[in-house]
Amino acid sequence: MHTDIGHATVGCRIDKKLVPLRTPLESGKTIHIIKSRDAQPNPAWLNFVTTAKARSQIRHFMKNQKVGDAVNLGHKMLAKSLRKFNMSYEGLTDEMRGELIEVLKLSSWDQLLEDLGSGNRMSPLVAKQIHDVVLGTDDKIAPRNLGLEAGLPISGTEGMVLHFANCCHPIPGDQIVGFISTEKGLVIHRNSCHNVKNLKNNPEKYLDVHWDEHATGTYLVDIQLEAKNQRGTLAKIASEIAKTNTDIERVSSEDKDESYSSMHFVINVRDRIHLAKVMRHLKLLPIVEKIQRL
Repeated sequence: MHTDIGHATVGCRIDKKLVPLRTPLESGKTIHIIKSRDAQPNPAWLNFVTTAKARSQIRHFMKNQKVGDAVNLGHKMLAKSLRKFNMSYEGLTDEMRGELIEVLKLSSWDQLLEDLGSGNRMSPLVAKQIHDVVLGTDDKIAPRNLGLEAGLPISGTEGMVLHFANCCHPIPGDQIVGFISTEKGLVIHRNSCHNVKNLKNNPEKYLDVHWDEHATGTYLVDIQLEAKNQRGTLAKIASEIAKTNTDIERVSSEDKDESYSSMHFVINVRDRIHLAKVMRHLKLLPIVEKIQRL
């Protein structure tokens, strides 16, 4: 499509369904590009665009983006996002600005606006952070310990409270989307989560997010097994999981019939590679008939 359209893109629908911009296209699909006057290319797009021309145009735009223009654009983008929280940009006090700058570890307010205008930060997230400052809920904007050794799991979410949805338990390597919640901050779901379909009815709260390449720590994930009913089956499976340096958070079991049991494990893994290793080990056990991630 035309470069000017690409520069103004904020989202897209495939066959009338809102999807992340990184979604691969298939022949025969109907594509609807969502544009905004205040939009501009995001450096993160370089991680998934597939043509040399697209990469070249994005880099060209970033190279020629002047600081003053980026600050002005960031101002407009933030003002628009604040209106969705029934707030105005003009109503921000020096105290509010100072608190947010301190949390984000920036040198000035203009640096924040420049980051927004350059696509290095997401204006809906910053607006949500400001909203929490106004409410006086400082704990909602303070960085949270997510069990990480270092770094943030989701790019561009400094100072934002993150929640990983219990309905789908996303882990690094999964395709993900984010939704802004007044109560929970930024909630991360897997693209394939059944709850995402309902959440996409509110596109203003929908964010195309991605894992930070240096994300560390462990994340919960659900796996279900069908295993033969034998003495010590549960112990053998738990022992095999332990051999992969994986902690078990919860486990439940019920008889499916006289011969088989259905077992549900919630385990801590680092990413999809770690999960695949665990599942490979379990598949090698003669007592395991079937295994799947829920």
